[in-house]
Amino acid sequence: MRFSLLTSEKGFTLMELIVALGLVTLLLVLVVTGSIFVERFVHDWSDRDKLTEELIFIGQELIPKLERSQKIHVSSDSLVFTSGDLRTTTIFVDSGILHRNSQPISRAGMRVETLTVTRLILPEDSSLVNLDNRPSGLYTLTVVLSDSRGNIDTLRTTVRNGYEYFKYSQAQTLPVQQQGILTD
Repeated sequence: MRFSLLTSEKGFTLMELIVALGLVTLLLVLVVTGSIFVERFVHDWSDRDKLTEELIFIGQELIPKLERSQKIHVSSDSLVFTSGDLRTTTIFVDSGILHRNSQPISRAGMRVETLTVTRLILPEDSSLVNLDNRPSGLYTLTVVLSDSRGNIDTLRTTVRNGYEYFKYSQAQTLPVQQQGILTD
């Protein structure tokens, strides 16, 4: 056997193998970490989309009722809407779940943290001056939702009740003597 075959430099040295394994390990750690980061980002984005969709659904449920109800009764634990034909719809939150007439309407995994409807009181110098201290039919709807991961989203909008605004508009066109006749 020739001595030159034993000392030939075909193959890798131990140092080259250690460096190559270190680089491959570093590359794998970066790829796995990056994929975990991207997966979490996409999942969080999806959760936020679900919150937004739920807020849109709640808005589509409540805004038409606020716009069209003949009478709106707001209490600390419920909203009661009475339509022109005297049908009532009760909206309330129980354990974070939104209910309509005792039927849950919230999506699973979503929690209603806050649901408030308040009359918007206008300044006295407004062009929509209130009659007999009655608001002209403007309401503010605020809904705060959260999910199981702690993401929170808020819907806040101002809605004009057409029935109250119509009564207000009619009262503005009546002569001063007839304005006292209007009742709720």
